[in-house]
Amino acid sequence: MKSQWFVILFTLMLSLPTSAATWQVQPKVCITRDANQTCRLELTILFPPSTSGEFCLYLHQVNQPAQQVKCWLRLPEQETLPISYQASSQLLLKNELAQVVQRAELEVKTLTTRRKRVRAPWSFF
Repeated sequence: MKSQWFVILFTLMLSLPTSAATWQVQPKVCITRDANQTCRLELTILFPPSTSGEFCLYLHQVNQPAQQVKCWLRLPEQETLPISYQASSQLLLKNELAQVVQRAELEVKTLTTRRKRVRAPWSFF
C-alpha cells in the first residue's frame, strides 16, 4: 500500500509544471595568469523562450555600481556579448521594473605557480 502511494506521489511530482524558466550563461569561469588581470571574453547567453517585456543586462562587480551591458525590448533566444571584468562578478537580468529576474555568477580563477622545495625541510645534522 505504501509503495502505491509513493508511485502516485512521484507521478504527480513529475507532471507538475516546472518553476520559472532559467537562462544559461557560458562561460562562467575565466582563468587569468596573474591576479588583478582583466578577463576579456565572449559570453553566450541562452534566454528562456517566449519571454516578453523590456529587459536589461547588468554586470555587477564587487565595490562598484552595476554597469549596464545591453537592453532589449524582447529577449532574443541567444545573444553573444563581449565582456570584461577583473574580479568575480554577477551578471543580472532586470525587467522594466528594475527587478532582478535572473542572476549568474562569473568567477575569476588565477593560475598560481608553486616553487618546488630545493631541499628537504628537515635534517639529521
